[in-house]
Amino acid sequence: SNSSVVYDERLILKVFRTISPGPNPDFEVPFFLTTRTDFDYVPKVAGYLEYHPTGNESTSAAVLQDFVSNQGDCYTNALRWVREYCDAALAFIEENPDYTPQEQRAEAVRWTYSTQKRVHRLGLISGQLHNALASSHEPPDFRPETVTINDVERWETGIANEIREAIGSLRARSAALPPHERDLLHSITEQEFQYQRLLGGLDVLYEEQCVKIRCHGDYHLGQVLQAGNDFIVLDFEGEPARPLAERRAKHCPLRDVAGLLRSFDYAAYGALFALWQERASDDKEKAQLESWAQTWRDLACDALVAGYHEAIDASTGPRFAPSESAAFSRVVRIFQIEKAFYELIYEFNNRPDWIPIPARGLLRALTSD
Repeated sequence: SNSSVVYDERLILKVFRTISPGPNPDFEVPFFLTTRTDFDYVPKVAGYLEYHPTGNESTSAAVLQDFVSNQGDCYTNALRWVREYCDAALAFIEENPDYTPQEQRAEAVRWTYSTQKRVHRLGLISGQLHNALASSHEPPDFRPETVTINDVERWETGIANEIREAIGSLRARSAALPPHERDLLHSITEQEFQYQRLLGGLDVLYEEQCVKIRCHGDYHLGQVLQAGNDFIVLDFEGEPARPLAERRAKHCPLRDVAGLLRSFDYAAYGALFALWQERASDDKEKAQLESWAQTWRDLACDALVAGYHEAIDASTGPRFAPSESAAFSRVVRIFQIEKAFYELIYEFNNRPDWIPIPARGLLRALTSD
């Protein structure tokens, strides 16, 4: 959706290739953060280009931002963190074939200490990002607005329709899949009512008078750069396939949190799949390594949420998340379900071998508190 040119590792010009009348969020949001807030974890906007056709709304053509030296995106780095962790797990399994779940947990906590510190920091920065996006009443396009019952109903209806369409498509097309993937999908498509029933948890956003704000819109580990011991957030255009008006709409920012949490699931299994193939793992070793990788994912997700809570609890601005942790978790779970169904259709169409990642995430959502 864009082409970029780097100037002497000082500036980067991003030229938008897919354009619509109106400001592109990938210019609009960084420009707001640069000019209206003190949020430091986004490349500062140095300039921009707009097209002004006669009698029509101006259109974003390009944005010029600071170039940030970095050590790669967080998804690539997370794959390395998981691989190093799994290598340690293999050595532990060989030396301790009769280890207990308690011993596994203790070793996992020890090995992920540095990862948890990094991820906690990412959660803190993510919360500060949302605090910044909720911090100003000007311009109006960034003014926080109290969530209404109509917002809740619209979001629930939208997610319900996406679930219904996804399940209908999977039922109609899954016969061509191998038996394992087909059975896994069947366990999801037969529980449509349970997924729809969970959507009622969004009511708390209206009941607690939370605000909706501008959000990232497509937040995952690949949209974050590691820059030394800190992180830089990129690519605010949202999902490019969605209409511009939808990508610019205010929403509950916990949708961003859900996307980031789903990304940790992908990092854990992406590294795991590569390791299984490299070692030609048998079923026993696959099961052992999967259990360890799931523990890594859970610890990383817990650290992210802890950092996020630390940031938003310190904010003096309007509240955009439920005050109680149980309600917070229910709302995040709903948006994770939305994201996982989107992922499931994507994997079905593009990477059938990766169907288990969103499928198992959806099954886990039914059993989480």
